[in-house]
Amino acid sequence: MNAVDLTKSKDPARVLQNACKPGANPRGTWLIYHEGDYADSVHNTPAGRAAWALHEQGKVVLCQKRISDEPRRYVYVAVVL
Repeated sequence: MNAVDLTKSKDPARVLQNACKPGANPRGTWLIYHEGDYADSVHNTPAGRAAWALHEQGKVVLCQKRISDEPRRYVYVAVVL
């Protein structure tokens, strides 16, 4: 599994969109676009809105994975289709 961490990018929304262009990343690549609590309203951020738009276009599947219980932390992932 390939994973690309976009959380430290200055413009993760733009990088996420570029990462989903044909040929940019192989199918199944994890694009990590946010890390935090599940109550962070991630889809109100630019990266979250970009991930949702890519999901609606059928380019990615959105997932989250718990990385710790205390404090409660998740990574939000767009998996390239």
